[in-house]
Amino acid sequence: MMLPLVPLQQLRSALAEQKRVQVLVQREDLVHRTRSGNKLYKLCFNIQYAKQHGMQTLVSFGGGYSNHLHALALAGQEEGMNTVGIIRGDYRANLTATLRDCQAAGMQVRFVDRQQWALRNTSEYCLSLHADFSNAYIIPEGGDNALGFRGTRLLGQQIGRQLQGLPPSGCTHVLVACGTGTTMAGIVAEMPAGVAVLGVSPLKGDDKLTAAISAKLVQASIEPQCSWKIDRRFCLEGYGRLPNELERFIRFFERKFMIPLDPVYTAKVMFALFTMLEADEFQPGDRVIVIHTGGLQGKRGYPKLMSPLQLVG
Repeated sequence: MMLPLVPLQQLRSALAEQKRVQVLVQREDLVHRTRSGNKLYKLCFNIQYAKQHGMQTLVSFGGGYSNHLHALALAGQEEGMNTVGIIRGDYRANLTATLRDCQAAGMQVRFVDRQQWALRNTSEYCLSLHADFSNAYIIPEGGDNALGFRGTRLLGQQIGRQLQGLPPSGCTHVLVACGTGTTMAGIVAEMPAGVAVLGVSPLKGDDKLTAAISAKLVQASIEPQCSWKIDRRFCLEGYGRLPNELERFIRFFERKFMIPLDPVYTAKVMFALFTMLEADEFQPGDRVIVIHTGGLQGKRGYPKLMSPLQLVG
């Protein structure tokens, strides 16, 4: 499956130039009108599988500002399929902008409490969903399954196609945000030797991503050619948090480079990039590709960050 090739955009940073490091941004937030960023890749084979097997209802899980559910609802509308979102928490009294979009696109939303949410990956709960929604195809939260991983390998291949157009020195590093690890696993699977893939985790607590990514690669019988690791230094108080330091950085970055960021994922990747540049963690002559994984619609959960620059997708 071929997807639109998004050109690399050079980030013309005085700091990067001072350090003699070239920074290129893969603008996956611009790859598709409604399914921007990594969600496009995670959903493409899942939707294809459901259609091929005659399943007309797509069911998945997420929070009140879920990029995954937002993309799923719009994709289902475009494909003429029914969609159902199982939502963590009860937003009936105050629907988020994301959930309003989902409903406008035809998604049926079902709010569940913590106890039910904890059961979402069990076979018993999935059986109950099949009983409630006929001809249903269930996609795990975030598109984190084998078909989602297969889709993110397309993103890795897109980067590989971009590398062919670079000078002989090629690319030395790829930086990407990690939620479930599916997107990073797809990139790691496709990168050549000599490239270091760095996953920036927004999550506090124990590192579960390294094991999750390793498991995906092993299950697919993939022996990576590149080096890779998870960097947990840039969670900045944890998932979904917006400390003053990160807010200031977002305002600086968007004003300087005219590239919108979401505070959960891409802002922390860019924050990691600039921190590493300042600390001389790259070598002169390095070429760094940073993946913009989209998720901009979720930024509406942070009203003070919104400006005319922001795009929804």
